[in-house]
Amino acid sequence: MVIENNKLYGYNTDWIGVYKFFFNSGIKHINIIGYGGFGRAVAYALTKLNMTFSLLYIILFVTFRLFRTVYNIPMPINKLNQ
Repeated sequence: MVIENNKLYGYNTDWIGVYKFFFNSGIKHINIIGYGGFGRAVAYALTKLNMTFSLLYIILFVTFRLFRTVYNIPMPINKLNQ
């Protein structure tokens, strides 16, 4: 976190650790499961390293949201979509 011009800014530094880990690893291809915050950091680092990668998405919650919307099903109490 950094304060600049009386505003608070946060920077994602996860990609730096991933970059350093893979820099001299000899690995040529990575499979990324999910594409949340860390998955995006991994993809960014691998792009900087010119490495190839595959994204594997888990679409269960997206499918559930669509089904729930189409059939007007109320959301469970634990609110899976948050």
